[in-house]
Amino acid sequence: MNGYYGMPEETKEVLDPDGFFHTGDLARIDESRHLYLAGRKRPMLLTSNGKNVYPQEVEELVCRHPQIKRATLYTEKDRLYLKVWYTGEEAAIRLFLDETKNNLPKYMRYQEYECLEDTLGGRIK
Repeated sequence: MNGYYGMPEETKEVLDPDGFFHTGDLARIDESRHLYLAGRKRPMLLTSNGKNVYPQEVEELVCRHPQIKRATLYTEKDRLYLKVWYTGEEAAIRLFLDETKNNLPKYMRYQEYECLEDTLGGRIK
């Protein structure tokens, strides 16, 4: 990856001088060279209205559904988005996500979500 198109400042924030991409995730690599994600470097998202949202709170809430295997809450263009990986029936997942969203405080509500089938069999947590 060469950088974000037309966004030199943002590119400088995530690419180091050697060209390595920094995602903001904390991870470790074991002796077998397996990568384990351990958390986030910055565990808080700042919304456009100045509210602090801790993604882990929303992710843990939606992962209470037995068919949602993992979730990621992130910001893009000052909006909150949720991505979930699931097994089972997508319609039931979407209903659950809609209900969950409506029960969150307004500043924590994700504007949109994406549902992806979990093809890794829950191997990523």
